[in-house]
Amino acid sequence: MPRRRLLLLFFTLSWSLALASSSSGVQLHVYDEYNDQNELTRDCEFERYWDLVWSKPNGTAPPRTNGPGPIGKKKKYKGTLDRMIATEMKVIVQNEEQVELSFTREWNSSLEYTQVPLNIDKRFHYMAISDSRQRYMPLPDDRSPERGQALAYPEAVLLVNPVEPEFKGEVDDKYQYACESKDIGVHGWISNDTGIGFWQISPSNEFRSGGPFKQFLNSHVGPTNLGIFHSTHYAGPDMIIKFEDGEQWKKVYGPIFIYVNSLSERNGNVTSKLWEDAKEQLNKEGQSWPYSFLASEDFPKSNQRGNINGRLLVEDRYVCERKVSAKGAYVGLALPGDAGSWQLESKGYQFWSKTDEDGYFSIDNIRTGEYNLYASIPGFIGDFRYNDLISITGGCSLEVGDLVYKPPRNGSTLWEIGIPNRSAAEFYVLDPNPKLINKLYVHTDRFRQYGLWERYTELHPHQDLVYKIGDDYRKDWFFVQVTRSLDNSTYEGTTWQIKFEFDKGDHNGTYTLRVALATAHVSELQVRINDQNATSPLFSTGIIGNDNTIARHGIHGLYRLYNVDVPGTGILFGARKEQPEQQEQTTGCVCGKKICRIGGKSFRVVVENEEQVEISFTSSWDRSLEGKIVPLNIDKRFHYMAIADNRQRYMPLPDDRLPRRGKELAYPEAVLLVKPVEPEFTGEVDDKYLYSSENRNLKVHGWMCFDPPVGFWQITPSNEFRTGGPLKQNLTSHVGPITLAMFLSAHYVGEDMVLKFKEGEPWKKVFGPVFIYLNSLIDDESPLSLWEDAKQQMWIEEQSWPYTFPQSDDFPQSDQRGNVSGRLRIRDRYVSDDYISAEGAYVGLAPPGDVGSWQLESKGYQFWTKADAEGYFCINDIRTGDYNLYAWMSGFIGDYRYDSVITITAGSDIDMGDLTYEPPRHGPTLWEIGIPDRTAAEFYIPNPNPMYINKLYVNHPDRYRQYGLWERYTDLYPDKDLVYIVGVSDYTKDWFFAHVPRKKDDGSYQATTWQIKFNIDNADQSANYKLLLALATANSAELQVRVNDPEPSPPLFSTGNIGHDNTIARHGIHGIYRLYSVVIPGGQLVEGENTIYLTQAMASSPFEGIMYDYIRLEGPPSSSSLSKQI
Repeated sequence: MPRRRLLLLFFTLSWSLALASSSSGVQLHVYDEYNDQNELTRDCEFERYWDLVWSKPNGTAPPRTNGPGPIGKKKKYKGTLDRMIATEMKVIVQNEEQVELSFTREWNSSLEYTQVPLNIDKRFHYMAISDSRQRYMPLPDDRSPERGQALAYPEAVLLVNPVEPEFKGEVDDKYQYACESKDIGVHGWISNDTGIGFWQISPSNEFRSGGPFKQFLNSHVGPTNLGIFHSTHYAGPDMIIKFEDGEQWKKVYGPIFIYVNSLSERNGNVTSKLWEDAKEQLNKEGQSWPYSFLASEDFPKSNQRGNINGRLLVEDRYVCERKVSAKGAYVGLALPGDAGSWQLESKGYQFWSKTDEDGYFSIDNIRTGEYNLYASIPGFIGDFRYNDLISITGGCSLEVGDLVYKPPRNGSTLWEIGIPNRSAAEFYVLDPNPKLINKLYVHTDRFRQYGLWERYTELHPHQDLVYKIGDDYRKDWFFVQVTRSLDNSTYEGTTWQIKFEFDKGDHNGTYTLRVALATAHVSELQVRINDQNATSPLFSTGIIGNDNTIARHGIHGLYRLYNVDVPGTGILFGARKEQPEQQEQTTGCVCGKKICRIGGKSFRVVVENEEQVEISFTSSWDRSLEGKIVPLNIDKRFHYMAIADNRQRYMPLPDDRLPRRGKELAYPEAVLLVKPVEPEFTGEVDDKYLYSSENRNLKVHGWMCFDPPVGFWQITPSNEFRTGGPLKQNLTSHVGPITLAMFLSAHYVGEDMVLKFKEGEPWKKVFGPVFIYLNSLIDDESPLSLWEDAKQQMWIEEQSWPYTFPQSDDFPQSDQRGNVSGRLRIRDRYVSDDYISAEGAYVGLAPPGDVGSWQLESKGYQFWTKADAEGYFCINDIRTGDYNLYAWMSGFIGDYRYDSVITITAGSDIDMGDLTYEPPRHGPTLWEIGIPDRTAAEFYIPNPNPMYINKLYVNHPDRYRQYGLWERYTDLYPDKDLVYIVGVSDYTKDWFFAHVPRKKDDGSYQATTWQIKFNIDNADQSANYKLLLALATANSAELQVRVNDPEPSPPLFSTGNIGHDNTIARHGIHGIYRLYSVVIPGGQLVEGENTIYLTQAMASSPFEGIMYDYIRLEGPPSSSSLSKQI
């Protein structure tokens, strides 16, 4: 794991970042500290950390008195320091851990654009802005006139003769790396030679201007790393801060967080490790905001701020008869103004949050003051503003209840082009001029390529774009309406046409054309109807915009919405609409290809019309066909599989798994590819279980063919019919190409999940509908954008659930279902005296049963949601019936169940109020190992045997999916078992993720006993202690617990033989969750060091074992200070 040291920067204005005094400066040093752990059994790493040393220019640092390195030695430092020049300065805090200064500086306009706050070492060549925006960067010299050619503006340079030839022919422009405020959490640079990362982390955007979509520069060639808090980029002069004569103004920018991390052994993917660690640190800093250590009165603490929460709904009767949740809306507080004014607001602070699936939002840690509440909702045009002023005071917690946004609407939608998401990203963005490319953006952000505006003239050299309603806007609507370049290097305006037909309409009525602009730059949009040459347009925007988005490779700037009234007298009616006709009936074969048919005993037609055919059929199960029928055979040309954003790859062929090309490993599903058809797969392991996924994430998966570019996707809009709850794992897609719709399986659970029926028991369940989606692209688009489109379609299908078109009585419509809402809180007096909001808890309805029984439930339906930041939840569209309400939450052990049965009737809307979960608790926590999140993902997962890898999971967050990791335990512990010392060991490195048997030289296996060593002072011999063991999975295992003696028989506790999850063999990180509570009499504990022995006693197979989720030792209820960690 990377080691890190940190530096916080805090400003009242953003002129500079270094520290200084009148006579001496601050020098920053990096020291090395080696880890003393066994290098043979762990990845050897060392620490680098920052040290601030006062030193005169060209002088010596004072001798070291502590920390790593030679004690008492001085070191020579050359060069002057970057200093902060100020007219006055005062020290607010000065101690061993913190220096906080306040300074005043007058702005000198002559310095504009001439100062960069931090100069980064030139050895940093690799830049990272996001998961998909990382690359090795050119050098500053490459932009000089001797090596580069300036293009349409100075920032864009074509690299003609770069120092490193690999960059030749690329365009470099700092605006290609701009980023929205909501996404600028961490960015920076990596030095591969030294294995060091330099990162700027912004824990909050409250001080940035322009709201969550405002775009800023961040990192670019230099290496330069910018912390920009205010700019006019992508907005124009309207964003400039303007002051009245004598107007007083103060604003705190920051703090931002400078983070440096490093790796001692640069094996594997250095850049990936450092980047992932920086993201993890970003999460920690975000959780720590607002910082508590700052002493300045201008930076209020958390208890001096306020909170607000509520729910946002959308009411559009032309979309849905009832109010719908504003899922994924951005809701924020900004200074009072008109709707949408937050886009240009720059003097004050803004606080934004995203709503959950049910529209609930919570905005925390708001500075005191008066605000309006604003919102932007994807899928709907316009801006929401809550009209009443909201006054935030220190410590307040405001509940605004249900807010309703009514988007602009005069009538039903006759046609539409695009997606109302404040950007033009869905439209046709073509490939750049091959002489003017940036290699990073040969993917979904292709709009960031240079010079795309010139391609319009190439596509439409003489006649402008004509779009017919029914065309595909992704291919037929150019992403930007620009001028056309003429031969004499002048430009002319362009007129695009939208053609549509109406059978009938209202000549006396008024139609409304809604035009939502993603950006505008010194432009005028004119609208005419059915007369292109009319002298006066029906509508004109006048000259609008200074966003400069087009030149700066953006896809949006400021959002603008215009409503154009179109008189019915100007519309032509009566055009004929042609209908497709089926020419012949087919049975069996079409064009020489056999049709896959459904064999049934009987069927009936439920619906048959021009748009829909719905058939109900009955088929008897034939046990002899088990495992032999695959519903859909996908064309063999589909070679690229996608399951998630980070789980995509070219796949081997089915022939590669045959005996002549592959070698079967420990079980038939796992095959080592020895001589595959395509040599690139040689040495890889293929196994369908490598691509399993949890129900909660199993929404879209499928295959892509790149020639021609076609995608085949299976979309599951709801999990209500799937068994086992949100964490149940199922197969998805794998070599074939095969894509599976798994509704019921025993994978990662065992035989307890198998359906069982009593004699004569009636049963009916609707599985589905699932959605099969095909998409395609024109030739010059990136085929990988098929995945992005499939995700967008998935979201559309989720919003449409439950579907309205099925006519079967077995599939209830939305108005035949019910809703449940409430709030879940956690009560644990050893964690907090107050109730704890169950943020992120999974709350669900499932058939009545015991606590946690939903994990094994298979006959009925389940309905789940996640609680918001305040613990509020809302579960919609629940089928009628009797249920229990269940819940669990990461960070707390156990399961919650609301004891009373909940009866859902058609149209019911049940408010459960405040529910309280009290997790199992005996006494105070003496020590703990792991994170209670139902998985073993936080523990040590070794690298796989290099002979058995799957390239997808190299340096991947899901590295546990590699084949054969169970064998690595014997490699790491060939003779002695794992020993964990509380307070010394680190469970991320010292606790193996799976407790499995050890393989002996003769090929047999032996049981393993792990030890947990800990110290106790003043043990209460007369009281009981409790050991809580949360297991993430178990397979044919027996866990035995002994205390301070490894030999007693019987043990203090035994689980007995438990589990058939088979998670270890199937590359999982969890299966069925189990919780055990072991009473340890105080008389078995001794003063000083104690040892708990955990024995996994089953040892006939390498797959017999368990994975721990979390272990905790609790003291007696009356004690709170019995543990002393060593």
